[in-house]
Formats: sequence, structure tokens, C-alpha cells
Amino acid sequence: MKNQEWEIPPNLRPDPNDYSFDLERALKAVVSLKTFVPADAFTANSLGTERAGSGVVINDKGLIATIGYLITEAETIWITSNDGPGMRWRLTRKPVLAWCRRLAGSICPIWKWATRTA
Repeated sequence: MKNQEWEIPPNLRPDPNDYSFDLERALKAVVSLKTFVPADAFTANSLGTERAGSGVVINDKGLIATIGYLITEAETIWITSNDGPGMRWRLTRKPVLAWCRRLAGSICPIWKWATRTA
């Protein structure tokens, strides 16, 4: 079977005109994470040694917010943007959410937090 890239059908994609913010920029701030955990790690039996998920780049220093279990005890994290190659990143652990920061370079735009206007 031929390996091919899967895409969301055009009729199921969000219409940027339906939003009051830059939808394309927001979607590009979402990155894919793949992590590798040692087999003898405390969480390896319950969470596995290879984990995958996503995160959001939230500042210009490359800080990514993701769920904590994804990077718990990880020795290596590979981050991939929509249009960029994978890169290794450094970890900073906090409860529940996890933060990781790029070691060098920039791979995607930053998520812009919405502000409430009253």
C-alpha cells in the first residue's frame, strides 16, 4: 500500500472568514510532539516509552504548552510544525501542563492570546 499524506477534506476545514482572529496563524502555532522515555522509567509501564501529542507555541522564545504526561520522564522530544522538520527541545516540567522550549531556530508563529473587550 502506498504511503500518502492525509489531509482534512476542504469542505470540513474551518473558514477563516468565520473568525475575528488570524486562523491560519493560530493553526500554525500548533505543533506535533513525539517523545521517547527510557524503558526503566517509573511511568514507562503505564504511559509507554513512545508518546505522541500536540502543543501550542505561546511566546517568541519558543515556549510550548502541552499536557504533562506527554513529556514526563522523556529523554528526547521531537517537535514538528506544519511546514517544518523535527527539532529537539529542552524540557521544563510543571504540574499538569508541561512546557518545553526550542534549543535554536524558529519553526512556526506564536499563538496570540485573545483579549476580552467590554
